[in-house]
Amino acid sequence: MNASSSRHALTRYLTRDVCAVISRQWVRLACVCVMIAITTLAYPATVHAADAVDREHAIEIARDRNGGDGKVLGVSTVQDASGNTQYAVKLLSNGRVRVFRINKAN
Repeated sequence: MNASSSRHALTRYLTRDVCAVISRQWVRLACVCVMIAITTLAYPATVHAADAVDREHAIEIARDRNGGDGKVLGVSTVQDASGNTQYAVKLLSNGRVRVFRINKAN
């Protein structure tokens, strides 16, 4: 075996190892990205926990909770068992009527 062929064999061996290391780094990066995406979807934005300042804000929050769409059938102000004031927003979406209760800001 001459020097040229041994250098070529060493280069192929090192290239394969370098590619394996780079490939593992990409896999790790992809796993981190997937975990971030799952975490983001599992913990919704703070808009869902927000109190509504007025009727229009309550409708906006209800539509966000419903996926961004829905026809507003009505909005009323109700008291819960604790005596807190809430907006009851009734939305029609995909043939289903849903009522969202959003706390009224003090």
